[in-house]
Amino acid sequence: MSGFSNTADNPLSVFWANSAQGPHQFNYSLRYTIFDAVQINWSGQFRSGSAFTPMIIGDVNGDGYSNDRAFVYAPGSDPVGVQMKSLLDQSTGATRDCLEKQIGRIASRNSCRGPWASSANLNVTLDRAKFRMPQRAQISFSLSNPLGAADLAVNGSNRLRGWGQQTFPDQALLYVRSFDPATRRYTYEVNQRFGATRPQSVVLRNPVTLATSVRIDLGAMRERQTLIQQLDNGRRTPGSRYPEQLFRSMGTNSVMNPMAQILRQQDSLRLTSAQADSIASMNRRYNYRSDSIWAPVSRYLTTLSNDYQEDEAYDRFSASRRAQIDLLMNLGPAVRALLTSEQRRKLPPAVLSTLDPRYLVSIRNGTGLYVSGNGFASPLAMSGMGGGGLAEMRMVEVMSVIR
Repeated sequence: MSGFSNTADNPLSVFWANSAQGPHQFNYSLRYTIFDAVQINWSGQFRSGSAFTPMIIGDVNGDGYSNDRAFVYAPGSDPVGVQMKSLLDQSTGATRDCLEKQIGRIASRNSCRGPWASSANLNVTLDRAKFRMPQRAQISFSLSNPLGAADLAVNGSNRLRGWGQQTFPDQALLYVRSFDPATRRYTYEVNQRFGATRPQSVVLRNPVTLATSVRIDLGAMRERQTLIQQLDNGRRTPGSRYPEQLFRSMGTNSVMNPMAQILRQQDSLRLTSAQADSIASMNRRYNYRSDSIWAPVSRYLTTLSNDYQEDEAYDRFSASRRAQIDLLMNLGPAVRALLTSEQRRKLPPAVLSTLDPRYLVSIRNGTGLYVSGNGFASPLAMSGMGGGGLAEMRMVEVMSVIR
């Protein structure tokens, strides 16, 4: 590090110094679903304090910059020594240790470190099916800096603890007050707030913002757009026609199979032999019947001519989809009844949704697959071949901003 960043001796000298960024950072994410209807996501991080350098406010070496590192005076009977003793007596452990280790010499670069800091975000999403919202609508709430809101609610505005705020320690140790030409020495004053991070004295704080987001999916259903685009390939647009097996695979996988997902997680769910055997049996029956539903429509889609009727093709596709959903509606309650409450809590929200008849009714026509939340996206849309023409309307209202 060159001495030009902050000077203490020869600015051409090169020396090693610690990075100003904190060396540790821990990220976490928590998710909880209340009554299978409200999904709460809390994410945040803890960061170790940033390093800072004890500085002099003023240009004492005449280079035109106020970037000179401070000399750490020893406590004594002279004015500066008395002020230094007062600072050491009232400073916190980290700041006091930093100064005590450097008494009698110029402070090292980034030799002090601020306290740890934390930040968080809270998101609440309402399940569209459980709250009987329109099929293409979704409502969510987002609270930024909930720790700041808790700090204000618990401690009050006059006793803030700095929860959820960035820390900016005061790095000014000495102020230049005058210059004595007789002794050719500066007169300094010790800053009694050196290293302080009191939230009450910080002007810029992370605000607490509560936002309500309403999303509405407009235009033709993506499932129809994607199907027509895939049928046009090799007919109305350049390319090769999709084979029957691909249409069959996309159809059977257009709705998540909850039984297959549960069997993949049987170790973490700690399924008993009776539970695993029963679910495996239902899974085999579901796969067989689902394949028999999609086999004829896949064959039909493959043999379509170049001037095929889009409405008829999509109607046949939709009829097969509804039949597959009906299969899940019959099997879902039985699968759910096999699992204990503890096992159900361990399942991802998307798997729980496909075991709920009310949710399956809401996505029977396909319109529920394209609004985020506890739902999931169809492989038709996930294949990267989805059509355009989708308009999304968002309305975000800031409910409260606390600074």
